[in-house]
Amino acid sequence: MKKNRYRKNRASLCLLMRISLAQLIFSIVFSSLTYAAHVSKAQEVLERNVTLHADKVELATVLDQLEQKANVKFVYSNKAIRADRPVAIHVVNQKLAAALQTLLVPLQISYQVTPSGRILLKASKELQTKSTGQLSTQMRDMLAQVLKGKVSDENGDGLPGVSVRLKGTQLGTLTDASGNFDFEVSNLEAVLVFSFVGYKTQEVAVGDRAVINVSMVPDDKSLNEVVVIGYGSSRKQDVVGSVDIVSSKDAGATTATNPSQLLIGKSAGVQVLQSNGAPGSDAQILIRGTGSFTGVDPLYVIDGIQGSKTMFNTLATQDIENITILKDASSTAIYGSAAANGVVIITTKRGKSGAPRINFNTQWGVAKAWKTLDLLNASQYIDLLKDFAATTNSALPAKFNTSEVTTDRTDWQKEIFRSGLVSQNDLNISGGSEKVAYNFSLGYIKQQAIVKNFTNSRLNARFALDETLGRFHLGQSLNIRYTKDDGQLASISEAVYYAPYKPIYDPAIPGGYSNTTNVDDFSNGNNPLAAINLNHPINTGFVFFPQVFAEVDIIAGLRFRTQLSAEIGGGKNRSYQYGYTAGNNLTNPQQATLGFSNYSFYTLENYFSYNKVFGKHSVSATLGNSYLDPGNASGLNATGTKIPNDAIQNISVAQSQAVTGSNYGYARSSVISYFARLGYTFDDKYILTGSFRRDGASNFGANNRFGNFYGLGVAWRFIDEDFIKNNLNFLSDGKIRFGLGRTGNNTIPTTGVTSVLTYSGNPNGNLVYSLGTNEGFNPGTTINTLSNPNIRWESTDQTDIGLDLGFLSNRLSVTVDWYNRKSSGLLVSVPVSGSTGASSSGGQPSKFANAASAQNKGVEFSVGYRDQARGGFQYNVSANLAYNKNIVNSLGSEFAAPIQGGAFSNLPTFTYTAAGSAIGSFFGYEVSHVAKDQAEIDALNAQAAEKAGDATTKYQAGLLPGDFIFKDLDGDGKVTSTDQKILGNPIPKIVYGFNAGASYKGFDLNVVVSGVSGLKILNAFKFVTDNESTGHNASTEILKRWRKAGDVAELPRAGQSATGDGNLRPSDWWLENGSYLRLRNVTLGYTLPQGLLEGIGGGKVFKSIRVYAAAQNLLTFTKYKGYDPEVSTQNGGSYIFSRGIDDRLQLPQPRTLLCGLQLGF
Repeated sequence: MKKNRYRKNRASLCLLMRISLAQLIFSIVFSSLTYAAHVSKAQEVLERNVTLHADKVELATVLDQLEQKANVKFVYSNKAIRADRPVAIHVVNQKLAAALQTLLVPLQISYQVTPSGRILLKASKELQTKSTGQLSTQMRDMLAQVLKGKVSDENGDGLPGVSVRLKGTQLGTLTDASGNFDFEVSNLEAVLVFSFVGYKTQEVAVGDRAVINVSMVPDDKSLNEVVVIGYGSSRKQDVVGSVDIVSSKDAGATTATNPSQLLIGKSAGVQVLQSNGAPGSDAQILIRGTGSFTGVDPLYVIDGIQGSKTMFNTLATQDIENITILKDASSTAIYGSAAANGVVIITTKRGKSGAPRINFNTQWGVAKAWKTLDLLNASQYIDLLKDFAATTNSALPAKFNTSEVTTDRTDWQKEIFRSGLVSQNDLNISGGSEKVAYNFSLGYIKQQAIVKNFTNSRLNARFALDETLGRFHLGQSLNIRYTKDDGQLASISEAVYYAPYKPIYDPAIPGGYSNTTNVDDFSNGNNPLAAINLNHPINTGFVFFPQVFAEVDIIAGLRFRTQLSAEIGGGKNRSYQYGYTAGNNLTNPQQATLGFSNYSFYTLENYFSYNKVFGKHSVSATLGNSYLDPGNASGLNATGTKIPNDAIQNISVAQSQAVTGSNYGYARSSVISYFARLGYTFDDKYILTGSFRRDGASNFGANNRFGNFYGLGVAWRFIDEDFIKNNLNFLSDGKIRFGLGRTGNNTIPTTGVTSVLTYSGNPNGNLVYSLGTNEGFNPGTTINTLSNPNIRWESTDQTDIGLDLGFLSNRLSVTVDWYNRKSSGLLVSVPVSGSTGASSSGGQPSKFANAASAQNKGVEFSVGYRDQARGGFQYNVSANLAYNKNIVNSLGSEFAAPIQGGAFSNLPTFTYTAAGSAIGSFFGYEVSHVAKDQAEIDALNAQAAEKAGDATTKYQAGLLPGDFIFKDLDGDGKVTSTDQKILGNPIPKIVYGFNAGASYKGFDLNVVVSGVSGLKILNAFKFVTDNESTGHNASTEILKRWRKAGDVAELPRAGQSATGDGNLRPSDWWLENGSYLRLRNVTLGYTLPQGLLEGIGGGKVFKSIRVYAAAQNLLTFTKYKGYDPEVSTQNGGSYIFSRGIDDRLQLPQPRTLLCGLQLGF
């Protein structure tokens, strides 16, 4: 035997010697990984959290419930473990290992986790010899005496549903609605265990007592949760600033298609404005109002590194773990000049140790317009044009007296609107070991617009890697996004405008689509289907966002971190247009275009952090520097015409090619910064933090290149004071916060501000000078604006006072904040002497100066409740509301004229920014009513003449019957420019949100509601729907127009005084109530039970399966008459001076219905 064994060993040794070194290493590594995977698998299974309440329930049923809740599979013999006997268990958010210990040890059952993750149950020999239903001697001894008692909360009120269990057994009960319980015991050494959600578990020895009363002590683990702040993290209870955290899970990341949707209705004082209902559109996040004249974007920080709005919108919602919003100066000042509008910190998902976890999500749906307008039919349309012709003394085409034009042939809204298909697929793979963890995700979204013929496609990919090597921690991630916009959006305005008697096609018209002309149709509208089918643009874009960091623990508590990120992007646009004839026989030539753009820049940051606890003293410190590279950006666009035919739709074959635009320069301003923060906490009750940052930016003049910013915050956790505990025992948490500081805004333009702007004509080179004796023309340039080297930073000083309260063991939380945000040094254009010659048109020269100041003051309120009822029903509700008042304090002493903007359709400006009003307020006249006849006008003129003492004085210049009569506000008897006033503003006074979630036996529900109130929006659609300046169709509202003397009408006569100084002048007629309440998201899901999954491949295929249905923008309650009250800004305008103008170029937000499937492997 020994000889044979020796021969076998020798053979094995020879075989091993023939294995190459590479094979040996591979074998060792593979074996190690396999073993590690088995160990990590078992650990991962036992680390899963479970919550379960069962009383006198069969053991087999309890095990089935654990299988569903922990996503595990038990293997056992019913007879061996006596699975039919009743047991009791009450565990709340405990590890599965602890739950099994509580359940199985008293039953004399052991368990083992197999390599596949299954749990094998084995009964002890002693238990197997007992007959079914037989109890141990210990158990029989404990079934004699009845023990009574009451369990109370921290306020002394009875606490229902508390688990009362005999330690070491599964015998137990629950307290009733008054907190009372009774229980049978006989052993004087018995110990009762009391446990309940949100309270610390207590053990009480019975002894010889017959009555036991227990007062439960709150246990709020959430206070120790880690909150991400600027350049570090902090315990939630130590945060002194106004900070909100939005979890992607709670926010409905499953159905969101862009990151900004996760924030809608989630945080008090944060408004998310969707810029457009078109697929792929981004959103504007506004934190605590508008406080700048140059920019309103918050700073975006991604995984601790400063990013951009582009990068924020590049992230896939499935990759986001949570979003933290810093709102007050004490928390944002660490970011200095970039943080005047708040900070949005995005934490992405990282890999975790354990076996590979694969998750796949797919959802499909349809998006539609939730509202259309009632338009005139053909007969009503012809009546309108006849009225218009009578007003303007125009001759109508002969066919207007035939039935051809009174026949409805096309519903143009129906033709352009469609049910847009939406699909999204996401794959995520993560896992790793204690040393290395990885996370990979891939997502693809394809969305059709709710109007023809536009489709947006997006591909997102992300890979993140984390390595822990002793005291070193390394991390790398790469985000990639590729987008494709195919086609163009049909114009809603053109669909409303176009004649309803016109067919879609007309083969006699070049291009094949019908058109209208002033001669034949008394209209020059464009067929809304022509351009989208005859001009086909394709735009593609890409963004790469690599991030790397390295951390090293130098000594205990001291850590150094260096981090680098870059943004590399670009795009290509191309289009081909068939030659066709549009409205009024205007020719659109056959042409092709091609364009390219690219940009890149990087950010480098280094900082030390120190955290140390000395008894009751806790100290934290941060010191570092940051550099933002300006990078570069370039672009080129070209157009080609005279293309031989439509077969080759490419600019390369065009016989005439021209560069139509080019650019090259910096991608952004460069910034170098130095920052520091110091925090101190005593006895976990008194908290102090201060931060400082010094920024230097290239877009400021040499005189003010650097700016200093600071923040200071203090907090008092009064809940931990004995006198509070003794007198306000209804509180479970309480903290008062106070913060103040200064932040800045460096997003100012450079050209024409800190550097001279020149002008060489349009196109470039067309500006000429007459020089020399022969006075010949020579190309040249001029100074358009003067530079101001003294431009300094816009600064925002903010004070915040906050109160955090908790009730019912912090199941109910309340937060209130008051803030006062003052912005100064805002950029405005001020006039300079005409002798400077700094003007391209001979007008008043100007330069920019830090002259204006503005203020936002408001209150924020948030309340939330989270609980778990009997039977495993879990639910949470939260609501938030914020009130904000915006006002301009001054435009400076150099130039006090208001800033005006918001012009459209060749009409005057509508917005007005001046001291005493909100930024971008609407300004104009107030409409009284429509003049019904000449007698009414004569009476008004007589009153005006009498008041003025001049018989020639008129009440309103050019007033005719059927015109708007505007109000004389200054009482001088006539309507003049001095009768204009502030009519409202587009900045909501109130922003609110409501969120609710629930889960029960595999079902889950998520509801998000948001809304705004106290604002006005300008319905520029009225220029088409309620007005007739030229021949075009309109909505049925125009049936309320004045038509003859004596009419009491709501709208003026068609075509009369339809000018910017007549009926269409800026007035409250254009404005409507912009308030709305919108049901943003409703998601209902169901997770299949584990028992059902066991029938698929023996339980080895799926770990989880969830199906769901969702609806976005399901309901909207508003008084706004346009397509959608969620109006962002005038097309091409800013969120400052042209906000709230519905200029007919934005798509409404779609109503989307989705169904989806989530698979876990």
